[in-house]
Amino acid sequence: MYAARAFIIMVLAVVLAASPSAIAADGDSVGMERLRRAVQTAAKEAWPDFSEEDAFSAAIKGYLSSIDPYSTYISPQEAEALRTADNHEFVGVGMDIIQDYKGFLYCLPFSGSPAERAGISYGDMLRSIDGAQAEAMSLQSVQGRIRGEEGSTVTLGIVNDAGLREVVLTRGRIVRPSVELLRGDRVPRIRIMRFDQHTVGELRAALASTVVGAPLSLDLRGNIGGDLQVALDCAGLFLPKDTLFVTMLKRNEASTALRTRAGSRATAGSVVLWQDRFTASAAEVFCAALSQHERGKTVGERSFGKGVTQRVIPAGDGGLFVITNGELLPPNGKSFNHTGLEPDLPVVRQSASAHQDFLRRTHEALGLKQ
Repeated sequence: MYAARAFIIMVLAVVLAASPSAIAADGDSVGMERLRRAVQTAAKEAWPDFSEEDAFSAAIKGYLSSIDPYSTYISPQEAEALRTADNHEFVGVGMDIIQDYKGFLYCLPFSGSPAERAGISYGDMLRSIDGAQAEAMSLQSVQGRIRGEEGSTVTLGIVNDAGLREVVLTRGRIVRPSVELLRGDRVPRIRIMRFDQHTVGELRAALASTVVGAPLSLDLRGNIGGDLQVALDCAGLFLPKDTLFVTMLKRNEASTALRTRAGSRATAGSVVLWQDRFTASAAEVFCAALSQHERGKTVGERSFGKGVTQRVIPAGDGGLFVITNGELLPPNGKSFNHTGLEPDLPVVRQSASAHQDFLRRTHEALGLKQ
């Protein structure tokens, strides 16, 4: 009961703090009064019985998600499950998940992972986790539910062109680098899968393994973003010092321009950037910065269109508030939130020869004969 009261107080505090327009002239909050009545009514009438803690967690999530699809509350249990989110090694099924502004979830399995071996394909939609509707959850809740103890199983409802099916996956230990150097074409390809604490060092190492001054492609397909500062530091390997990377717009604050700090130290020559519909957030900013400063051309599809940034704030109960607190504008100053970034040279996703089309477009961008 005391825990439930603590949750009630916290929810009321959120409503009061975040909804100044709901304060009535006599000092009473209309929003708080509505919530109080809902709490009292549910306590008396709701059937079947329910966990007040779960109910209030859901209430906070619903309140924050009404602001925008990326704002949410992460419960203490979910926060604990996500502690390893930035680790190279963790227990799970081996896939990234991205959620669009409509709430749809898409699977991006890692090569050789349990998810890929079970037949989950790149871009399949995630509909349920152990029978619970996934689209009703926050992205963080989804990630927390899919991870678990090594050797345990999780059942995912997957939708693709073949329809809906359930896949039972056994969780395993997953090792995932953030950067991978791939050869086999005339142009070496460096795949940047995410921007985390290891990415800058791994990208430097990959660049050191290429020929000085030779052209290369940077593959950011399926890169759902990560740490914006890391993306900035990676861009600094290709752009001169003090080059505009992104402008951040925040409520009641002057705009902030982030610029490269150390300057270009990369040995690469001309660069081609690969993007697709799941290139998102910090990865979109990275592609935009290099292409709009004419450091490279983009090849592929229109990008995901997540041009906002979030701040994670301790909730005081072991959980976390995730609040969208600003918009990201690329160097040309044009918003790409919900619209994405068009590539310089498009590739049709549905094409059976899509990978060869990426290579062909790469050669075209570099002026190489076919």
